This record gives sequence, structure tokens and C-alpha cells, in this order.
Amino acid sequence: MSNFKEIKIGGKLRAFRYGIWNVGELLAHFDMDITTFGLHWIKNPFQTVPAILYYGHKFECENRGEEIDFSIQDFARWLEEFENTVANEDINGVLMALSDALKSMFPSAEGDKPKEKKSSIKKVG
Repeated sequence: MSNFKEIKIGGKLRAFRYGIWNVGELLAHFDMDITTFGLHWIKNPFQTVPAILYYGHKFECENRGEEIDFSIQDFARWLEEFENTVANEDINGVLMALSDALKSMFPSAEGDKPKEKKSSIKKVG
């Protein structure tokens, strides 16, 4: 499981990462809760997939201190480069990164607890 994926889109290799902050930005963009967003993603991938790509790449660029020189509309246009557009293997890899991030944030249907991340802070004393 990984919340990170790199693919070539828009003429260059771009990195996508998903975490609590940009998942929140994505939900705010559509003004939806997580359940409604999941249904919207299935019903209208033509609107949601460009936004998913945008927020994943924006988050990674911000983390790296890189300029945000692209828009959601750019991702919509760049998606047309791919055969099968929103069902393409590379695009699905990015969508799986988002799915993996979400799985790590919520308990599974079986009632499992989210995985605890090990702290890099050492206890003193």
C-alpha cells in the first residue's frame, strides 16, 4: 500500500501524494463529505479524476517547495493523452494511491483499526 505514485502526464514525470490535508482539500473543492464524494467519483469520474490528480500533484509540489503552475483544467486536458482516459493503468495507479491513503485513515469494514504509524520521537528519561 502506498499513498504515492509517479506517472508521465502533461509532458513530464509528475508525482502524486495523498494525505489528510489534500484529501480534505479535495472534499472541500466539491463541498461533499467522504461518502458523497465516493459516490460522485463513481458517477462522474470525468469531473472527479482531474481534481484527484490536481490535488495529489499540488500537495507533492507544495511539500517539495515547487511552483504550482498547473490547474485542474490542465489535468483534464492531459488525461486526453491516455488511451482509455480515466480507465488507464497509469491513472488507475494514481487513484489507487488515493484509495490506499483513505484505507490508512479509516477502519476497514471488518472493524480493524487504522495502522498506527511509528513515532520518530524518542522518549527521554
